[in-house]
Amino acid sequence: MVNRWVKHVQDYAAKNNLSYGCALSKSDLKDGYIPSVKMRNKEKMKLKDDAIVKGIVNSLVKRIKLMTDSDRPIVLMKYHGASQPVKDIIKKDYPVYYSKLISK
Repeated sequence: MVNRWVKHVQDYAAKNNLSYGCALSKSDLKDGYIPSVKMRNKEKMKLKDDAIVKGIVNSLVKRIKLMTDSDRPIVLMKYHGASQPVKDIIKKDYPVYYSKLISK
């Protein structure tokens, strides 16, 4: 795969009937080049954390949905051991399952 900048220079050179090296010396070469936007590590970690929370929520909701009376203590333990964002998401987005978990 070719670097985006290299591809831009090659396209510029072909469009203006220049060699690659000559195209590099042109002052208007940068015009029209759009650099890729890279995520910072904090943004990457946030996406990763969001995916982990979503996975935990889905797993816990599935457990609550299939919960029987004998499973109730284990599911409650898992719910109370979850982080606050997970609890908030379940309470807000899944009120039916939340009430099933809390009632009794």
